[in-house]
Amino acid sequence: METFVAVGELAVSISVPDCQLALVNEATSFANAPAATGRGVGGFLLLDAVTPAQAHAEQARLAATHTIQYVDSRIRFFDPTLTRLQTFWIEGRVPPVAVKLELVQLLLTLLSGRDGLLIHAAGVGLGDQAVIVTGPSGAGKSTAARLLNGRLLSDDMVVLTGLNEKPLAHSTTFGGLSDGPASLPLSAVIFPHQAKSFALRRLSTREAFLRYQHEHGSYLSHTLQVCRRNLALAALSLFERVPSFEMSFTRDSLDHQAIQQVVLNWDEDAPRADNAPGAVSHAAVPRSDLCRPL
Repeated sequence: METFVAVGELAVSISVPDCQLALVNEATSFANAPAATGRGVGGFLLLDAVTPAQAHAEQARLAATHTIQYVDSRIRFFDPTLTRLQTFWIEGRVPPVAVKLELVQLLLTLLSGRDGLLIHAAGVGLGDQAVIVTGPSGAGKSTAARLLNGRLLSDDMVVLTGLNEKPLAHSTTFGGLSDGPASLPLSAVIFPHQAKSFALRRLSTREAFLRYQHEHGSYLSHTLQVCRRNLALAALSLFERVPSFEMSFTRDSLDHQAIQQVVLNWDEDAPRADNAPGAVSHAAVPRSDLCRPL
């Protein structure tokens, strides 16, 4: 069975065996028919469960031309253009979210050459702008996104593009819940944590970038080495161009007026005291230092 997922201007074909019903159901749940919009397919994902003998035969057949990656109980084969990923699970040990796991890696690979990034975050449209709420599981991303009372782009995964120019946030069907397709200019990145009161603190480029690197380690550790520098530079461009905030909030409420006034209308040129949170200048943070692996 073949289906398609479109995110922004990027469309991916997903092919799974008809006999693998769990894979078929998951892939079908992500489908949003890019063919109807007339866009070409930019990536191909093929998934299957095989025996060790079959895996060995595929490895012998593709070793000369493909990049091979071993992860847990599966083998990944990337074609020379890095637009086609074939993943085989050995002896049929296919996890419940297999399509999502591999789609994340393919999209990270595709976006690494397209000035983009896939980020573990909830995305919310507020008027004609978007904010993303990112952090580790349990930090309150979904709760904060719900309390923002905007258009939900996704409660788990957001695709970002144009990070060297005008960053855009795109909804995804594979992130969990979503209010439907949307692409909006990105105005802020929020790192939440639940507390007894509401507060916002501006983060420096360095703080935001290092938090992102730490919290996305499990995704980034599986990306191909050739893609990691581009992804790091894309993330750095994100935090240089889009203001980032640490947000404390209660489980039941947050200050919408503060979000509107501080986050959506942030003036990067406004004066800040030298000892104010986030007062580290961008010029004092060399890219070479920030792009080193953690």
